Amino acid sequence: MKRYFYIILITVSVITGCEGRTKIAGTVADGTGTLIENAQVQLKTNDPYSSEERQYVSECTTEADGEFNVSITHQPSSSLKLTFSVTKEGYTPYSEEIDANYFDDNRKVTLEKK
Repeated sequence: MKRYFYIILITVSVITGCEGRTKIAGTVADGTGTLIENAQVQLKTNDPYSSEERQYVSECTTEADGEFNVSITHQPSSSLKLTFSVTKEGYTPYSEEIDANYFDDNRKVTLEKK
């Protein structure tokens, strides 16, 4: 019985460790350095082989101090790409394609006024 317990424990550990994670946190400001509140931040998988319904999306809104924290758990893949974007009315949208498993906790995004 003890043997089966260890087999199950190892199996669960391997399965839960088999996921990818991407995290980006930081601030959004304009060209003068003024922090932007209520900007929409989105992290989305960009898998051309998956339907729109099967894409993973994580969103947040910047706080009064321009800070954001967005993360997403996805299927592990060395070729998976994600789209990181920031939008705010009156500003030119920012968008960048990044590799899966990207991690940055001090990202500074600058939006330019239209």
